Amino acid sequence: MNKCVYFAAIDKFQRAKSVDPSVAEEANKLIANCSAHTPKPEDLFFLGLKKGDNVNIGGWIGETVTIR
Repeated sequence: MNKCVYFAAIDKFQRAKSVDPSVAEEANKLIANCSAHTPKPEDLFFLGLKKGDNVNIGGWIGETVTIR
């Protein structure tokens, strides 16, 4: 599984916080959890990726994320 999918989840949790501040506490917990699973720099290297690159997460997710 491409761990870059976690960047898409983090983006959605960030968006949820900006739309509804009442969910900020839960969103922050989920962001922390997802952040622990994002690819490490050495993993990105082997995928031919680096911070700042855009990655298309295909399938039913259908999102493009920026690696950070």
